[in-house]
Amino acid sequence: MFLLFLIMFLQNNFSQNHSEDYSYLDKYFENLKKLEFKKAHNINLENKSSVNELINLLTKIIADNGTSLISEMELKIKEFKVIKSNSKINNSLQNLIKGYLLLNYKKDRVNSFKYFRNACLIGLKAGNKPLIKYSLLSILHFYAEGSLQNDGKYKNHLNKYKELCEDGIDWLYYYNYKNKLYGQSKTYDENRKKSSNIEKSLIHKFDSLVATFKQQYKPLLFYYIQKGNSIIWEKPNLAEKFYLKAWNLTTNEKYYKTKKLSILFHFSRVSTKKNEHNKGLSYLKTAYSFINVNDSLDNIFYINAYKAGHFYNLKEYDSAFIYERKARFSSYNLNFQKHYTEVSKVREELNSKDKEIENLQLKQDNLEIENKRKQNSNFLIGSLLFILFGGTIGYLNLKNSRKKRLLALQQKELEKQKNITLIKEQELTTINAMVDGQEKERKRIAEDLHDNIGSVLATLKLHFENLKINREKKHFNQEELYQKTEGLIDETYKKVRSIAHAKNAGVIANQGLLVAIQMMAEKISSADKINIVVIDYGLDKPIDNSLEISVFRIVQELTTNIIKHAEATNATINLAHYDDHLNIIIEDNGKGFDINKINLKNGMGISSIKTRIEHLEGTFEIDSTLKKGTSTIINIPIS
Repeated sequence: MFLLFLIMFLQNNFSQNHSEDYSYLDKYFENLKKLEFKKAHNINLENKSSVNELINLLTKIIADNGTSLISEMELKIKEFKVIKSNSKINNSLQNLIKGYLLLNYKKDRVNSFKYFRNACLIGLKAGNKPLIKYSLLSILHFYAEGSLQNDGKYKNHLNKYKELCEDGIDWLYYYNYKNKLYGQSKTYDENRKKSSNIEKSLIHKFDSLVATFKQQYKPLLFYYIQKGNSIIWEKPNLAEKFYLKAWNLTTNEKYYKTKKLSILFHFSRVSTKKNEHNKGLSYLKTAYSFINVNDSLDNIFYINAYKAGHFYNLKEYDSAFIYERKARFSSYNLNFQKHYTEVSKVREELNSKDKEIENLQLKQDNLEIENKRKQNSNFLIGSLLFILFGGTIGYLNLKNSRKKRLLALQQKELEKQKNITLIKEQELTTINAMVDGQEKERKRIAEDLHDNIGSVLATLKLHFENLKINREKKHFNQEELYQKTEGLIDETYKKVRSIAHAKNAGVIANQGLLVAIQMMAEKISSADKINIVVIDYGLDKPIDNSLEISVFRIVQELTTNIIKHAEATNATINLAHYDDHLNIIIEDNGKGFDINKINLKNGMGISSIKTRIEHLEGTFEIDSTLKKGTSTIINIPIS
């Protein structure tokens, strides 16, 4: 009855005849993503439009987060006035509201997904980016609310959302759902010992993003929960601290009721790992205060299941058996509820389909009679046309086939020549890149020899001439002159040694790629113009020395580009080695550039770097945004 009323209320909203300014939706959805519901509500009040009432309703539903009874929500719906608008924005918002009501209050996953998808499609037609992004987030929320059972369909929506990410909050939601949905797509094992390499890599990227945040946003509670989940098997004490950080970000608003329940379950899991089962039971006792009235069977099932585990470990087997039986009973009721709901939907669909079939059958009978009459007349006309055009078409086909064969031979020959030319051009490009790198290295060594060694040798020559002149006349202290000369020789030796060491930058000298890059970052950071942070993962395994040198030169040249062109104050070099691949991500907060307006063949040596990486059979990507910085991603296979 409630849903019927809501649908009638929404369908009576048709549009005004003039266009409206919806630019304020950007700030509205930004605050909604930050979980700042009061600010979002105030922004809606400050900007008058035909969708104000719908936005107000959407805010209340999101802030309630499925914690109120359906009857209470029905009273809130009745408070709103009828809005006359049927704009695309209006229709998209209607679909969002319907989707959240069905998902949070009716647990109707099938239809809720349809409404979320419609909201996204209509938002695309309207060209409203904030609405598109929030619709995609709603679809990802839909996937996160249920078991995926190794279903990878969410990835398409996650990738579409990634393409629209603009700020830190957008990326926080992206990594939250990427971590959460990847975890749901795998078989859960509470007794596992550690996270997989892929999970570590995902949370490592999440860590790097959160490290850039300068204040504690409320959505960071998603990160703290994901972080705790990633280390609970190996470091339960540290995981407990992250769960506590998530708890401290919650408030008494209704939205956080289900979040608090989830965090209490995580505290109970930590207590199990730490063998503090009485403490775990106290957490579960508190959890009763946060049970969701619209999902009580599911909540009670988890409370009883966790309690059974604690009592079993305390060797209170009678209590463990009682709560295990309660958990099973809750599970049966939950499955029955889901089964009954699905059966009701199927029955309604079958009834409607039976009526459709009857109408279709009548139409089909009439169509068959009409079709037979048309078929006879059409057959006669078709036969005459076939005889008339058949001969002509056959003749033309024969003629065309001869021309096509000739053209195919010519095209094949041209393609062969093009391939030969392309291979030669690629070989020349690779050779040019290698020669270019060598020429730069020679030029650098020549400058060092000229500027450093040349001046010292010139001074040394003057000292020897003075020694020669004063061998007999002894105008100067000859012993002091010898000591100065010896000092210049030592200085020359050290500078030659320094140039040799700089050429290999520690990579060859048994120090390895990571140490060389760290030394380079420290040396650059010490100048106080830019701070470079090196983050590594999995570089404890040895890598071929020639590959290390090539990678170091590439990183060195990209870092030089940041210093020369980016005007950045901070940069990060991420190095990760897993699954026989070396992953390098270099990011800065500089002025960025428009990749489409840069001639990569002439500028910043990027073309040479790209060619060298391709020579190593790797991949090279640049993502840059004006005034926001540049990210360079390199993947190189390690045999």
